[in-house]
This record gives sequence, structure tokens and C-alpha cells, in this order.
Amino acid sequence: MSMPRRLFRRILGSLRGHVPPLQPGSSPAAVGSVPERPSQQKPVLEPIKIVLEAAAGQTARGMFLVENFLPNPVQGQIVASKLKGCAAEEVELPFIFVPPLAALKPRDQLLAQFSVVIPDTLTPGIFYAGEIAIPELKGTAIPLMVRRLAPAP
Repeated sequence: MSMPRRLFRRILGSLRGHVPPLQPGSSPAAVGSVPERPSQQKPVLEPIKIVLEAAAGQTARGMFLVENFLPNPVQGQIVASKLKGCAAEEVELPFIFVPPLAALKPRDQLLAQFSVVIPDTLTPGIFYAGEIAIPELKGTAIPLMVRRLAPAP
């Protein structure tokens, strides 16, 4: 399935519950307007988070898509921030990005892959939060969660 089709399905999935279904024998014109939500506020869309999980010593892998919406070319290193655990401790993990450098012309897209070996210093079951970004490309910060899986019993 192509990326645009998956994105379209994800958007459609987020609309479920906000648009009334058609009743049998009705047409879209007969349904009327969408009822107002009780709060009168528009829903807030949260950014998509990337979640990586693996046991200690195992490699966790992920990928993401970046697009240059700027009118000029952009080139920059793909980086990951330090990760923070629930007790505010910070850890820096050795992420490997492929490609390590993003070079994007206007409207270009880049599908990047990344991986990290989960260290045994992470507490099992705890999420560590950070982000992936290309500092030279504004608005590319992607929330990232890393979790060490507990050993199998």
C-alpha cells in the first residue's frame, strides 16, 4: 500500500465518530448537517509518535517520512534528542539513521530508517521520550518513545 493511501485511511479512521453514518435508504443530502460537539471545540490532533520496543541487547527499528515544504533546498543531519524517563533521568542512545544526512529539494520527500540497540540500562516497561529532527528543516520534530521490553518469563 502506498504512503498516500495509508495516510488517507488514517485520516478517515480519525473521522469515525465525528460524522454520522448514512441511514439505509437515505442520501448524503438527507442526512443534514453534522451535529455540533458538546464542547464546541475543534478536536486537537496530536502528532504521530514513533514507538520503538525491544528487549535489552536487541535492535529496535523504525522509519519516518519527511517532506520539504520550504521554497528552497534544505540539507541537514538527522538527529535524535536525549530521552527522558518518568523520573526525569536523561539517556542518550546511539541511533543509526539511514541516510544520516537529508538533502531535500522543495517538495521532495525522504523516507528515512533508523535503529538503536536497546541497552540494559533502560528500566524495563518504562517509556523514554524524546524526538527525532532535522534542525535545518523547521517543523520536522517527530515525538519518539523508546521502551525496553521485560525479559520473557
